[in-house]
Order: sequence, then structure tokens, then C-alpha cells
Amino acid sequence: MNECLHSSLVLLASAGTGKTFALSNRFLELAANGVPLQDILAPPFTRKSAGEILDRILSRLSEAAQDESKFAELSGFISTPSGWSRQDAVLLLRSMLNDLHRFEVRTLDAWFQQNLNVVALEKGMPPG
Repeated sequence: MNECLHSSLVLLASAGTGKTFALSNRFLELAANGVPLQDILAPPFTRKSAGEILDRILSRLSEAAQDESKFAELSGFISTPSGWSRQDAVLLLRSMLNDLHRFEVRTLDAWFQQNLNVVALEKGMPPG
């Protein structure tokens, strides 16, 4: 597996600089290389951004699965050791849609809240 897939990526930039584009590329590259969706965390600062990232991931993959030129464009941003085909894009899209509930594209607040809820009773905190 690609060395960069084993490291974290932090993007800090102002509005309109391509963070959503870069995060969707990274997410798709990790998923295309077999990283389970539940192991990929893409936490933007706002709910709106979370929706935009999730939408971008699914729309770019869907377009690539349907259109050869879109696939070629997306392939330029995705590196896999064994190469990547449109059939792989179709299979990845199907897998992502089946496992949509496993996506971790949400704000840091939502991520911390979920993880805190898991241990709340153990820590003497009320549920919720």
C-alpha cells in the first residue's frame, strides 16, 4: 500500500482554495486502496461542509463510474498499487452506497459527541 496512505492529512486553508476537492480525493484514494470506510475520518468544521464533502465523494465517484472522461480525470488523483479501472469505480460506488452509514464525514463536534456517548455511563455522565 502507498506510504502516504498510512499517514494523516490535515488541510488548513481559507474558503475557496480546494479543501473539499482535496479531501474528496484523499477519501476516494483511501477507499480505493481498501481502507474500510469506518477507518477514514474527514472532519470539517461545519455541517454544511460535511454535506459538501460527502456529496463530492459520491458524485465524483458516480460520474467516474458512468463516464470514461470523468473516470480518467478522477484516476489522475487516485493511486493504487495494482491500477484502477472503471469497474473498480463501480464496485467502490456500490460498496460505499451499501455502507453509507459507516462514513465518518461529520464535524469534529459530532465525532466527539458520538465517542463520548459510548463511554458516558462508564465516566458517570448522563446519556446524551
